[in-house]
Amino acid sequence: MSNYYQSGITPQSGIGSGLSQTTSLVSRSAVNLGGFGALIGGAAAAAQVIPRVKSDEMTSGEATRVVLKEAAGTGLATAAGAAVAGAVGLGGMLSVLAMVGVATGAKYLWNSAMDDPQPAEAKAKPAASKTKAKK
Repeated sequence: MSNYYQSGITPQSGIGSGLSQTTSLVSRSAVNLGGFGALIGGAAAAAQVIPRVKSDEMTSGEATRVVLKEAAGTGLATAAGAAVAGAVGLGGMLSVLAMVGVATGAKYLWNSAMDDPQPAEAKAKPAASKTKAKK
């Protein structure tokens, strides 16, 4: 019985506790990095919209929506990149490249899904003027 407890396997820990702890660590790291990514993304978006609010190009409500959308997208993209990089178990620059690649793809998908579609009139080229210039 004493060898059972010395092996590190206890009735409370279970046989697969090492894998569970590693998975939990990756999950916590991804959530923590996702929160950090959301903070950075929100700060960057705020820096972009503050001048537009001051010059009355955008209302404060619109600015808040943009900041929240960017913070959420950047946070989710960062968390996805961190989760993949941690789960794959690459080291050094390969891990960084995996994280950047996945985060870039996730943010691209987020932007594609969240951007407001432009009306057809906005996409159409302006009609040519019917008046001729005087010579």
